[in-house]
Order: sequence, then C-alpha cells, then structure tokens
Amino acid sequence: AAWVKWVVPLSYGCGVSARLGEQAPTLWEAYDAWLRRATSVIGDSADALNAINVFPVPDADTGSNLKLTMTGISRAVTNLEPTSLDAAVQAAILSAHGNSGAIVAEMFVSVCRTLEYDLPALQSMPPGTLVATLLRSAAVAARRAVARPVAGTILTVADEAASAAKEAAVSQPDDALAVVLAAQRSAHESLARTPQQLDVLASAGVVDAGAQ
Repeated sequence: AAWVKWVVPLSYGCGVSARLGEQAPTLWEAYDAWLRRATSVIGDSADALNAINVFPVPDADTGSNLKLTMTGISRAVTNLEPTSLDAAVQAAILSAHGNSGAIVAEMFVSVCRTLEYDLPALQSMPPGTLVATLLRSAAVAARRAVARPVAGTILTVADEAASAAKEAAVSQPDDALAVVLAAQRSAHESLARTPQQLDVLASAGVVDAGAQ
C-alpha cells in the first residue's frame, strides 16, 4: 500500500482528475504532500522495517535510518516548490543515514533535479508519461548510488516498478493513476520475490527491508 500512499498524490498533481469532484493539486502541492506522507509512512513503519532488516547485515537499523533521512528532509523544507529544490537537495544529502538512507536520498535528489532542469519538457508530457519518467529517474539514481548493485533489494523493486510504469504509460499516457497502480502492483510482486534472490532473506523468512 505504501506505493499508492506515496505516489498517487503526485499523479493527481500531473493532471489526473481527483475523485468525487475534488480539485486536483498542482504538481508542487502534490510533491510536497508526497514528502509529508512519505515521511509519516516511513516513521510509522520504522520499527517493523528494523525487525526484518537482515541484509546486508542484521543490524536492525534500516527503518531508523530511513526515518532519520526522510524526517531531516521534511523538517528542512517547509514547502517543497521550485525555489526550495536546492535546499531540499542539500537536506537530503546531509540527512542521509546508512545504506538505505543514502539510496533513498539519491532517489529524492534525482527527482528534484529532474524537475528543476527538465520541467518544461516534463510539463509537455502526458501525465502518465511524466510519472513514469520520474519513477525511472529515481530507479536509475538508486542503482548509481551503490558500487555493487545486488538483486533482491530496493534497486530491483525500483527498477521493476519503473519498468511497469513505462509500459503502462505507453498504452495509457493520459492516465497517471493507472501508471501509478501498475508500478505499485509490480513493486509488490518484486518485493515478494526478494527472498528468491537473496538466500539470507529466505533463511530468515523475510523480504528485504529496504525493498519493503
């Protein structure tokens, strides 16, 4: 459910009509709302993520590190908008904790920079294509953040979610919500496969904490 909670607001900001006659927020309102919601979900989930953290070492800190990372960004940026992107990027870099925090910070930075440098091109895209483009930007950044990428981690889930989003955007470029839901389904399926890709996860009977 986390993918929908975090990404659907962004899809609304890309031009999808809100349900029940609600006024869709702007892209920036949606991105700011996503940041607050993501921070809340990560914070509420921190203990549970710590409990299943066995890779790369069983130090039970993935949830704590992600909470520190997201909280640091949220507190440093009171309103995520074009004029605060540099501050958001700096906050992400300074707030990154642990391997998982560093990866998520890089994903966040990549989306910020994509919005900063490519905004005219993004705004000309159909909303579904825009969402898929941002998800791919995050997935590429995640992989570049580590020296030795490992299958069955957040890298794999991000890749497969972004690929599903791209495929959905080809057939439904104007439907950002459909693109997000395709990414969510793929992320869930990819997460469920992580124990098949990492023996340490299978032995512990858990999915990868970062991927979760």
